[in-house]
Amino acid sequence: MKHLLRKLFFWDEPAKGAFFGLTLLIILPRLLLTLGFGALLPLFFGSGALLPQFLRGEDLQAMYLNSLMILGVVVVAALLYALLQFCHLLPKINFCRCKVLVVALCACAILMIVFFAYVPSEYERLWGIFPIVLIVFSVIYVLHPTVTICDWLLAVVPLIVGLVFLFLHFKKDTAEASVALLLQNQPAGATSSAWMAWPLGIGAIAFLVLSYLLQGRIIAKIGGVSLRNLFGRGVAVLWILFAIAYLASVGMALNALRDYSNAKKELDSFWGMPVNVQAITERYRASGRIDQAFWNELCSLKVQFTELEQQYDGIGLGLGYQNAVFPPDIHEQWRKAFTESPELLRREEMLDEPPPLPERTFFPFDNHYLYISCDCIQMTREELWRVRLALEANDILSAQKALRRIDNVVSILPYDYDMISGLVWMAVEQMRPLALSWILASGLVDEPWLHEQDALLQDIESRVPAAQQRYIQGETAYMMNIIDELVKHTSWSWFLTFPERWQFLGREGASFARCGCIHDFADYPEKPSGILTGMQARNLRSIGKRITELIAALRISRGMIAAELARRTNGCYPDTLENLPTDPFSDQPLKYAIGTVEITEDRFQPNKNPASPEILQQVWQQMGLTEAQAEELKLNCPTKYVFQTDRRTVDAVKIWSVGPDGIDDGGITRKPEFGSSEKEKDDIRFIIPIP
Repeated sequence: MKHLLRKLFFWDEPAKGAFFGLTLLIILPRLLLTLGFGALLPLFFGSGALLPQFLRGEDLQAMYLNSLMILGVVVVAALLYALLQFCHLLPKINFCRCKVLVVALCACAILMIVFFAYVPSEYERLWGIFPIVLIVFSVIYVLHPTVTICDWLLAVVPLIVGLVFLFLHFKKDTAEASVALLLQNQPAGATSSAWMAWPLGIGAIAFLVLSYLLQGRIIAKIGGVSLRNLFGRGVAVLWILFAIAYLASVGMALNALRDYSNAKKELDSFWGMPVNVQAITERYRASGRIDQAFWNELCSLKVQFTELEQQYDGIGLGLGYQNAVFPPDIHEQWRKAFTESPELLRREEMLDEPPPLPERTFFPFDNHYLYISCDCIQMTREELWRVRLALEANDILSAQKALRRIDNVVSILPYDYDMISGLVWMAVEQMRPLALSWILASGLVDEPWLHEQDALLQDIESRVPAAQQRYIQGETAYMMNIIDELVKHTSWSWFLTFPERWQFLGREGASFARCGCIHDFADYPEKPSGILTGMQARNLRSIGKRITELIAALRISRGMIAAELARRTNGCYPDTLENLPTDPFSDQPLKYAIGTVEITEDRFQPNKNPASPEILQQVWQQMGLTEAQAEELKLNCPTKYVFQTDRRTVDAVKIWSVGPDGIDDGGITRKPEFGSSEKEKDDIRFIIPIP
């Protein structure tokens, strides 16, 4: 066994062992890339994978980083083997060449920093380890008495040139513009072709091969053998493996891209239209009049409580609490400041009719439109307050108008293709039943209005499937557009250098396309074939649950209208109510009861236990907020007043859905406290308080 190990690791032939170790370091990254992308990724993350499909995104990210660490350990093991062979090959170190050693080490350090700072990703860094290791070995060669400075320079200079070419190949656009400036005196970015990529790639490979052979010449000189003798069976096997791995990567990349192209055709055929950003944008913009100036003004109209904030620090946060309860004197000041706000009056005027569409882009991501969507939620909260205060004054007409403005402010969202628009729309429509329950409890509306609202709720529900399909198309097109941009804006030279990237992109693109062939988010595959789609699967399937919750909220609203109509017929709310809408979670009628119900209220009171500014600073920093955002949200310093949650019981009619778990919890929604063994209750409930 000892003899076999000495022969296997070239212990008795140190020159061959050193050259084998050097070759191993060059070829190992290619083998690892092919193995990782071609076998391990599909095995562990694909359809029917060995790893559990319920892993979250952070779990997958941790596993990804751990896999990189494992690859690094493999490379380090190969490096240690090569270093061991070189130490075996070298005689005692001659410290008379310390000056040359210092210069060489400084050059190596600078080159390593530059290379690792500018290569695009971890996998290119892994591939680029071998030239850096060659330089480090060159330092070892400098310490050998028989290796001259000329030998060292002959090996290192082409290596440095090859690394420069490799860097420019990574940054071909920068290289193109630089050459244009030098040769044609054109401004940067004037050229758009990829004519520089091929010579840079070929030049990098040629100089790196030359350096490799010159390093072999040095090893042969140290070992006292010819360069030809170093190319034994071990080195030949490594290069054969290299060729097989490379050709396999190219083949798998081409197959993945072809599969992606076929999957896109299947997707377009499924929807009967091109599912891409351009087609979706054109259809969205053709669906109505666009007026960005309108939305700029509308979003700038925010209710201000400047004077009240000076007196009651923190009172402005009450806009986010629909069940906020103020002391009588403060409540009157709040009502006056709110109802007489010039911003609110102007907004009411602008939203008397459905608004035009805002300007919109789908790629790249439109942050400006995201702010508009978030403002829709804030405006809805303020309109809820308008309903509440109007009912306190028995002004039913103003309350009805506020409810209509809620419908108008979100009227653009069901016709959009962005999933964020869908999430905002669902959030607003689940706040709307609260306003409706207040109006019904007032008893001030007439029956025609109730029937009108019932028809409106049915119309909103009828738009849910079409809106959901738009969101599916938009989400799919957005992700596929990212894949297309990465594939199209790179050259064939890049493809031949790192085919694994295109293999990954093709596989992921095909998975996105095939997962987009659904009409309902709840039908999103549990085990998609792609890694990124696998990470999205849980989130997108949860959106299907939220859409069902939206339908449940709409039907509960119709149930409240039915209960109010029954009260008007019978003189009081009935003990039981027939013909309630169907619960989408159980396919049974919604639940109905009348009696004592527990509700929560947020009472405005002095802050008895203010958090220190240091703790608050940690909170908003962990939330990723800037100091200005924290100040706007009152998170940068403790407020003098806070809203404290309180519970009380009222007599009410309650109508509820059993919720996503399908278990009837009696209309209770409650998450268990930390450490409690109690199960979560997820019923969806709305009530009509009985005066």
